Amino acid sequence: MLDVHPPHAAIHGWRDFLVHIATITIGLLIAIGLEQAVEYVHHLDQLEVARRELSVELSDNRHIAALNEAQLRKVRLELDNDMQLLRASQASHVPPTGLNYSWNFYRTPDGAWQTAKQSGALGLMPHAEFGFRR
Repeated sequence: MLDVHPPHAAIHGWRDFLVHIATITIGLLIAIGLEQAVEYVHHLDQLEVARRELSVELSDNRHIAALNEAQLRKVRLELDNDMQLLRASQASHVPPTGLNYSWNFYRTPDGAWQTAKQSGALGLMPHAEFGFRR
């Protein structure tokens, strides 16, 4: 909080008044400048942390996407096999056995993205940095 103290001596004219106002104004401008400098450094730190965390999350998500893609290929083969069993069962009127319709897909985490979005760090990044086009 900014405190403005009254002058210690009485103001005797316009010159003293203007000097007093100028002193207060310069002091306030210095305080605001320092506060903005601290905010700027804080934003730079926030941005660096967000970039680092988003980079790690992106790398992890690419790995998970590759695992899910491999799982999808496996599931497609299993479903093709199940369809062959069902068609054979339909033609022979015998209940199918050996159907396999289970799969395991992995969810991609988005904690770093949500944190960067909620903290305002995404607003500090240029749009081109995270792949958006205008």
